[in-house]
Amino acid sequence: MVSGGAREFSSSTRKEALRDADGQVFDVAVVGAGINGSATANLLATSGIRTVLLDRRDFAYGTSSRSSKMIHGGLRYLQQGGRVMEVRRLLRERDYWLSSSGDVVRMRFDLLLTEHGWNRHMLAFGLFLYSLLDGRFEVPRVKDNTGEYPEAVRGYFTYWDAVTHDARLVIGHVCSAWQMGATCLNYVDILSISGSGPYTVRIRDSLDGQVAEFTCTCLVNASGPWAGDVARMAGVGLPVSLTLSRGGMHLVLTCPGGTLRNAVAFRSAIDGRQLFMVPRGGNTVILGTTEVKVESPDDLECSREEEMYLMDSASAVFPWVRQCGVVARYTGIRPLIGSHSDPGRASRDSSIVVTGNVVHVLGGKLTDHRVTARRAARAVSGGITGKRVSGSGPDIVYRRPAVADPVDWDRRYECAIFPEDIYVRREGGWFFYDPTVHRELAGGDAAGGGGTCYS
Repeated sequence: MVSGGAREFSSSTRKEALRDADGQVFDVAVVGAGINGSATANLLATSGIRTVLLDRRDFAYGTSSRSSKMIHGGLRYLQQGGRVMEVRRLLRERDYWLSSSGDVVRMRFDLLLTEHGWNRHMLAFGLFLYSLLDGRFEVPRVKDNTGEYPEAVRGYFTYWDAVTHDARLVIGHVCSAWQMGATCLNYVDILSISGSGPYTVRIRDSLDGQVAEFTCTCLVNASGPWAGDVARMAGVGLPVSLTLSRGGMHLVLTCPGGTLRNAVAFRSAIDGRQLFMVPRGGNTVILGTTEVKVESPDDLECSREEEMYLMDSASAVFPWVRQCGVVARYTGIRPLIGSHSDPGRASRDSSIVVTGNVVHVLGGKLTDHRVTARRAARAVSGGITGKRVSGSGPDIVYRRPAVADPVDWDRRYECAIFPEDIYVRREGGWFFYDPTVHRELAGGDAAGGGGTCYS
């Protein structure tokens, strides 16, 4: 559907949809409107399957707006062995999104060789294999550092992947599902789930307390790190174990002297962990790490210790980082399938597990969420509802136009309720990448490095 024919999707239509949901019979209720849940709902609705999408906060509020903002093939997975086909699939999906979404763009990445860095021969082999899996034949060569980087950098390899505004992909799927007839509700609490298929689901509007009750043949549990809670409410339990991984702290920095031409990855001189810095326009850069294991899905603390670790590690390579101000800090929780002592080495493959009439969508990555959504939707259609899923999607049908007043559009056609819904998620990162807007809307001290923990 072209943007000019968009059906209103606002706080008013949300209230109407919630009222109309009372007593309604759906084929599927999708719980969790992150990237996997929204894409699954989009594909189901496109296939004519009566679908309701629910989230207790805003769409994309959780991990799907707290990622590293990268769409990539997973170069580092190659050194972990046995994940070649996973990398190949991720590269195909990266190329799909580059050709299909204006919210995904190419970016050069430089892998920096430092005193505490990678073995250059292993890195060269990994990049060569990466190019082959991407359908190219490139022999990587070390580039000498002739002033591009500080003197701590002895040389670097370069390759390309992609970056995105992660929440925009989610909002695109949600709006497409809405345009195709799905009922999409943010800010609703699930009070109870009863039955064993069909299910009776009782929900409450967290904004005004309105209660609605509907039935559905099937539940899709796409609630990410909260999957165990939803499974228990449905009376089935989670059939596999999950390791919760906090994706490291991400710092959004503003640097008065400019930032970087390309994204960079390097190893910390402190403990050898991989770090990355991704420029996001102007003088803004994201600095982040690989993940650490946590026990609770609500463990989103932006600790001072980890911030100091990031700043110390980065400034050892880039001394100018000390002059940067911290605009914002954010972190997200990933659910990894199985038990892992080192979540950084765990597979990012998704798993679709069916328990009765509950389809659990577990794991997965932003890059290949289409694959996950197809598998989830087919589990719903083939084994439960008996209705076929059409096409190979989910494609994002909804296309946001260029408008004079984007904030008004967000409210009228993308169901933004609060200011944060606009400047953190729908506007593709105002909160993170524009210090002026951040200071005005969020009250952060961009110049002084005070910042805000987005949690």
